[in-house]
Amino acid sequence: MKMKIHNKGQVVIPSEIRKKFDLDVGDQMDVVVDDNGVHLYPVIDESVHLEGVIKEEAEKFGFPDETEIDKASEKGFAGNEPD
Repeated sequence: MKMKIHNKGQVVIPSEIRKKFDLDVGDQMDVVVDDNGVHLYPVIDESVHLEGVIKEEAEKFGFPDETEIDKASEKGFAGNEPD
């Protein structure tokens, strides 16, 4: 697909590509330059990804109630239990 370079070196990412990769105004892109050319990659916000993973797990196993949270806090976090 061909794109034209505009003022200030700007290019427009065609709408079908933006839709395919769920790109929105304000999203950040990583620019990687190598011997094969210039490559654009969306910057993935890991916190959003992690939020989705946590939500999936909570929906699968249920959300802990306050008592369960207190018990887990008293016991210690996984891998950090006292000897």
